[in-house]
Amino acid sequence: MLEVAQTQLREFKNITIQKAHCADSSFSAESFDSAVLLNLIHVVDDPSQCLQESHRILRNGGSLIVIDLTGYGMSFSKKMKLGFRYVRKWGLPRRRGQNDMSPDELVFLVQSAGFEVEDVQLLKDGANALYLKGKKK
Repeated sequence: MLEVAQTQLREFKNITIQKAHCADSSFSAESFDSAVLLNLIHVVDDPSQCLQESHRILRNGGSLIVIDLTGYGMSFSKKMKLGFRYVRKWGLPRRRGQNDMSPDELVFLVQSAGFEVEDVQLLKDGANALYLKGKKK
């Protein structure tokens, strides 16, 4: 994924692609204008640590964008169909994180990490996803 991102974003000189641990990065405090957490919250053991680290590395007024898969609001049969499709393509996943987070649960986590929530939406198109935009106070 990092290689694809580097290729697709190579002409943008203000974007750095770097692997880092989401809960304990080596980045300096208040060194970024924005943080994007894409399909991460549902696979980490403690999403609050990841959000706290995002808060630490963002400048005051910095933007947080979270887009994450969720089974919240999906029928059992739809969850099963998506699950079978996943297993056929990727095999059995490691059981981690929370796969059915609601918009309210995500808002609570983000606010607990010190962010102000500007928008949250449950996106329903195929697999459900949560979208959240926040700002560091």
